[in-house]
Amino acid sequence: MNRSLLKYLIKGPLFALLTIVGLVALTQYDCDTLSYQSERQKMLEQAIKEQIMVEHPDIRYIVKWFDLNADGIKEAIVHVMGPELCNQDACHNYIFHWDLQKNHYKQVGQHKRANPPILATPDKGKGWYSLRMALDEDDFIEYKFNGKRYMKNKQVKIDLIHHDTPYGAQLLSPSSVSQSVALFRDLD
Repeated sequence: MNRSLLKYLIKGPLFALLTIVGLVALTQYDCDTLSYQSERQKMLEQAIKEQIMVEHPDIRYIVKWFDLNADGIKEAIVHVMGPELCNQDACHNYIFHWDLQKNHYKQVGQHKRANPPILATPDKGKGWYSLRMALDEDDFIEYKFNGKRYMKNKQVKIDLIHHDTPYGAQLLSPSSVSQSVALFRDLD
């Protein structure tokens, strides 16, 4: 084949055809991924609704997906806020694990009086990262996994005045509250 004809095909119609085929494949992949994610999101929202047992259009949530037990499947760390759920400026928090056998989210931890930041510490309980949830500016509750669920381990005081820093990777930050999603979108 002539070198100039080859250059023409690579730069012209052949390149255009390959680009179109690649974009179609990528679009199909993205659509499948979005469909899968939106289905999982609906299932997570149903699991949250089953926990809070309150319907109100002002109930919102934020979620952080993080693999707490290194099994390759990310757990959902969820902070839920809204009327009848928050007291003294603290709201509900849940940890959901995807149950492969039952094909649904199972709640493996909850705390009904904490706010972000929520931290994952390098410490582990039964192979799961321990979590810390803020009670206020300098008090955190630490949770360890006991093989079935997260249980309160201890209360930890952080001396922010003397530059102590909360220990762990921040999963949910106080500023992430502004990115919350309405849980009952159909009630508006």
